[in-house]
Amino acid sequence: MGSVREGARFAGRVGKRRRQQCGQCVRDFNANRGPGAGAALRTIAENPDTASLLGVDVGRVVPVVFVLTGLLAGVAGALFTVNYGDVSPFMGDNVGTKAIAAMVLGGVGSIWGAIAGGLVVGLAETLSIQFFGGDSVAMTVWGLVLVIIVLRPKGLFGGATIGKGKM
Repeated sequence: MGSVREGARFAGRVGKRRRQQCGQCVRDFNANRGPGAGAALRTIAENPDTASLLGVDVGRVVPVVFVLTGLLAGVAGALFTVNYGDVSPFMGDNVGTKAIAAMVLGGVGSIWGAIAGGLVVGLAETLSIQFFGGDSVAMTVWGLVLVIIVLRPKGLFGGATIGKGKM
């Protein structure tokens, strides 16, 4: 029968071996990764003709993206339903309009702008509820969108041009 000290020494050796194996797996994964689906999607979004010339199979990637977005939308709907306990065709209208407001505030085409716009919309909603009550939330958010459109028509971060129209 081994002592506690021997057991701790054995556990330390197993832990070190495990850490080395995990590190090797991460190194192998990063070394073999190469340009994958993300690069293919970005090239297709920029210019599908050029993506085809670069060897991206557009006819294979686009349907996969549609299936993945459909699955993710279904998961989001299921989680939304579990959270709010109601299913209707219009249950995403409120969330969708807030997302559009965030996109316009941040700048259409700018990912960081959309993130900042979402934070601004959330902050505006919270402050509106705190100071004016819950009935003024939509008025405050859309008033803020109107002010930003008048002062900075491209949004807070300015929109990036994407697609074939870019030159």
